[in-house]
Amino acid sequence: RNIETCNGNGADSDDLDITHFKNPTKNWDNPDHKSACEAHWVVEKTYDYFLNEHIWQGYDSYGSKLITWVDVGDSSFKAQGSSGTIYLGEGDGVNYDPFTAIDIVAHEFTHSVIQYTANLVYKGESGALNESMADIFGTLVEFYAEPDLSERDWLLGEDILINGGAFRDMSNPSLQGQPNTYKDDNWKNITPSCGYLDNCGVHTNSGVHNHWFYMLA
Repeated sequence: RNIETCNGNGADSDDLDITHFKNPTKNWDNPDHKSACEAHWVVEKTYDYFLNEHIWQGYDSYGSKLITWVDVGDSSFKAQGSSGTIYLGEGDGVNYDPFTAIDIVAHEFTHSVIQYTANLVYKGESGALNESMADIFGTLVEFYAEPDLSERDWLLGEDILINGGAFRDMSNPSLQGQPNTYKDDNWKNITPSCGYLDNCGVHTNSGVHNHWFYMLA
């Protein structure tokens, strides 16, 4: 599938040197390899989902190389994806586990798909749609790939939060401070000066489209 997973060794995403995971014993049941194995497996499953369900190969439909970096950055709070590259943090072991959950990795994969299709500008309402589409496909891949039926849900990020909770809830976004409907009480207003506030609320206003998809499904 032209998929690689590399070791960030805690470096920032601007200072990464290609380091592959190697194990001559072929036994990958090792704590040092856990994040790499999880992330690699999820990227494979996301690739399979887009190919089997949408006849879309990789992130650009040409099967170009996908590279995932785990253990990225001094900050453990890291999940980012574009141009076929995904960066994932290791978590801090107190509040966050490694950012290798199905919905998170598939979400970041989808940002590259969006980039090579709709290319929604990452600001304001188009940015909220960008984030929502990534949440939707992250959830769809979870339903597609998660072997445990009880683990399939409409929450985002719940599997890495050590103390419970979720980043977002598609079934009822207001529970996580997001709007359920357009311009309700949780809506972040878009003003000329809102750019520094999460690119005008892209991670907040995405709740509207997330909830729409939940009701549709």
